[in-house]
Amino acid sequence: MKLVTATIPEHVLDDLRDTLLPIGIKGMTISPARQRSLDEMDPEFDRSRACVFENALEIRLETVVSATIVDEIVGAILAVCNKAAPDGISILVSDVIRGVRIRNSELVTEG
Repeated sequence: MKLVTATIPEHVLDDLRDTLLPIGIKGMTISPARQRSLDEMDPEFDRSRACVFENALEIRLETVVSATIVDEIVGAILAVCNKAAPDGISILVSDVIRGVRIRNSELVTEG
């Protein structure tokens, strides 16, 4: 299994969701994403923590998918987002060694 994380413009989410669901995405996590410069940060702010902001213009989409459809998922994200954000987006694909559903402690395996 693979974790696909993409930072995308907020206004492409609906189109991207409509594109990803038929490919085989069963669920995704959406959260605000915005970077701050060191000058904007409070000196007492722990720089290792994630920043969450209201009115974020970019969002982070995370989904865990089968390794067989990763290339198709990444291609779909690029196709939808390159039209709306030609300056570039960020996509990270990483291995998932073990997944656990919190609601029932079920181990999640590929398949």
